Amino acid sequence: QVTILFVSGWVIYSGYRSQFLLASETLPANPKGQYGLAKWLCERMLEQEKLTYPDFDYGIVRFGPLYGIGSNKPRFIHSFIDLASRGDTIVTHRYLNGLPIMDLMHIDDAVSALTLVLGNSSSAVYNIGSGCGVSTTEVAEIITELMDSRSRISHQEVEEYAPNVVMDSTRARNVLGWQPEANLKLELQKIIAASTGKGANGE
Repeated sequence: QVTILFVSGWVIYSGYRSQFLLASETLPANPKGQYGLAKWLCERMLEQEKLTYPDFDYGIVRFGPLYGIGSNKPRFIHSFIDLASRGDTIVTHRYLNGLPIMDLMHIDDAVSALTLVLGNSSSAVYNIGSGCGVSTTEVAEIITELMDSRSRISHQEVEEYAPNVVMDSTRARNVLGWQPEANLKLELQKIIAASTGKGANGE
């Protein structure tokens, strides 16, 4: 079993500029900002520890952005639900390379992946995600549809590039037998119900 399990994330690739970046474990890190750099440095420290102490085993798991009931992140999901419940305009971002794409990862799928990695005795790195990219605009559209909201969706232009990272989970599927099970639309429906105390269509 692993000695240390470190939860890293897609942010180690946040410095890339792409339309759709499928990130496997072989993709060189390119962190942007202090948070991404900190995650990357922690990964390097574990690798160095393994070189110094060969019996030391670790697991590194890189997730896409996590979501689910009980979490207030990503904040935009809860903000969109609140705006949709009032019928207010939902403002999403559009970057220089288009709408930002992310690989939303449900917390239940994340837990199942962590459990499998904990039982693996070899030091390894796993990129874990749904493998599907979704834009914030698409999330807003799903939420307004589920809530039967009259909210209008608009875009705010951002003079930066979005990395648009989607995690390639091929290694986790082949080595650990892991598979994502969550359906984004169904899970958003559950979050809406938990947030509003009503069914997705106000019932």
